[in-house]
Amino acid sequence: MALLNLASGTNPETCFKDLLPYFSIDIDLNDEKDSPDVLSVIRVMRNLVPKVSPESLEVALPLMLSFFRTTIEHVSVHFRKASVFALVEMFFVLGDDLINLDTFKDCQQRLLQAYIEKHSKYEAYLQLKEEKVDKVEKENKKLITSLRKKNRRKVPPSTLPAMRFVSTLM
Repeated sequence: MALLNLASGTNPETCFKDLLPYFSIDIDLNDEKDSPDVLSVIRVMRNLVPKVSPESLEVALPLMLSFFRTTIEHVSVHFRKASVFALVEMFFVLGDDLINLDTFKDCQQRLLQAYIEKHSKYEAYLQLKEEKVDKVEKENKKLITSLRKKNRRKVPPSTLPAMRFVSTLM
């Protein structure tokens, strides 16, 4: 709790960078009393992730995902729960393009997907994703229309017989 209070009063980017070394610690999955410091770091990360720039998260993503793949299998329910919540927050910041749930076991994927769908941000996420798809589709339609217009050559009627003659020679 103290770490969470400290993190809430500091710059999120600085705090994020200061806590990243904890993600390279080896954890014993069978140790029920594994380091409470590491558990606190995971819980703080859950709160920091929405406040940190997506670029910073992308840089740390391989390290964090590797760590969370380990902690999500921890014997302690507290580690598993904190890891799931942190991953859900990361999902909403980075999207499903970068947070590939396929790298987790099937049961873990279902668990993560269930928590993602339960999250209050899920409806807004789906709507935003749909808007992005609509925007891309509209841009594609505009591009196709403009390309079609450019490719339509307005040939003066007087040159049509000459063009027919040339095409027969080819």
